[in-house]
Amino acid sequence: MKQIFLLIVFLCSFTIWISYGQFIEGVRGSLSIGNNHLKIEKTPQSDMLDFMNYNIGNNQNIYVNLSVLFELKKNFDISLQTDMGSNLKPYNFTLKAFYTPLKYMGVLGGYCNDKVYFKDYGAFHKLKNPDYNVNGRDYYENTLHSNNLFAGVFFPVSYNRLNAKIAFTGGLNFTNSIKIPIFEKKINGNEIRKYEYNISSDNTWFVQPSIEFTYDCFTIGNSTLGILGNLNHTLMQKSLDYERTQFKWTYQNRETIFTDFKKHNVNHLKWDIGVFVKW
Repeated sequence: MKQIFLLIVFLCSFTIWISYGQFIEGVRGSLSIGNNHLKIEKTPQSDMLDFMNYNIGNNQNIYVNLSVLFELKKNFDISLQTDMGSNLKPYNFTLKAFYTPLKYMGVLGGYCNDKVYFKDYGAFHKLKNPDYNVNGRDYYENTLHSNNLFAGVFFPVSYNRLNAKIAFTGGLNFTNSIKIPIFEKKINGNEIRKYEYNISSDNTWFVQPSIEFTYDCFTIGNSTLGILGNLNHTLMQKSLDYERTQFKWTYQNRETIFTDFKKHNVNHLKWDIGVFVKW
């Protein structure tokens, strides 16, 4: 993902270099700090491990956002942005395209790539099988890639030096498949069991209202400096179904179970505020 984002930045920079003034009317770069509020509905514990009960989202409550917006001719805009955690490494990126055919209404579409973490699910096995030790390097944490394709409408609002976009979008969220092994060893015994969870890829619809505002503070030459803020709220229902195979002693002695969990309500509120420069 990081390599893809860097490639996109390079291509956009190259495009600016060869076509600035021909297709691009202006550029806005911004730096902001924000917060994630993720709430996932928990379901009662059952005989099967529900990974959504151990989902912690993108694992970054406080983040830094870097973005660049290209104002193109003929009422088109393109924006690129990425969020970074405390280690200042990008963990997602978003690409958006805007078209404003009317003064007070436009359409937008885009793509977002993110990471979803879930961890401590080994606690389920410790609780379910107290006579066994959970043994495995990777059972505490794993990662899924979450991808969003979205489209919608937005309503631009301007008053003096204040500009805002109120958007209503929706789209499809899809996550990749992943295989997670968990090993158990009987306490005071030699019995070894292996559980292999093959989590299926999942697609689900989501809605996301949002608002963005900018305020022009002052102008120096051809450049404008100001403050900006973003707020978006994502709502969806999601589950992580899987095929679980249990091996006892040998790979030939196996038992396979398929799951179909109830979908969890996912409520994700995200906001940031920062500064921008436009030229």
